[in-house]
Amino acid sequence: MSEDAGLPKITMMISAVAIAFAGILAFLILKWTDSNAAATEARLMIEELGTAEDEVSAILNEVEGRLAGLEERSNVLIKGKLSVCNLSTEPVSVSLLAATHLNDQGAFETFNSETLGKGLWRIGPGETQALTYAQGAVTWDGDVSYYAMWLMAGGQEYPYAGTWPADEEFCIRWTGV
Repeated sequence: MSEDAGLPKITMMISAVAIAFAGILAFLILKWTDSNAAATEARLMIEELGTAEDEVSAILNEVEGRLAGLEERSNVLIKGKLSVCNLSTEPVSVSLLAATHLNDQGAFETFNSETLGKGLWRIGPGETQALTYAQGAVTWDGDVSYYAMWLMAGGQEYPYAGTWPADEEFCIRWTGV
């Protein structure tokens, strides 16, 4: 891997993850604001029409149910287990990996392989490998919401970055050079 005078690759990876997170967070805030405004508007319209109390309650329950459904469908902070599917005829390795996700307590957890060494994961031709790490005090179960990595094949590095899709069977598909 060649080094240039620019920013280190891990700095660029973390910056890309931070920018993606900021955009998604802004999107969620806008959706939440729109949803709250719609619920408030519905309440005001019902009060103005003088609708009976039980009718108001039924309508509000329906609105809240729809909002909850929207919230579930627009949840971009989903996480999944990161894996690489090598569909090529040559081995591929993950030279660097940075990943982050929201844990069950609502805090972000980040994994960065830069200090652990290069080529921690080697995936043979036709193999699929879940990316996890556990050595000493450093453990990572493979959970990701956002990821950035470099795959190494044939002496070249290829960048991959993204957010976890809502597909339980998602795999980074390497098809070769």
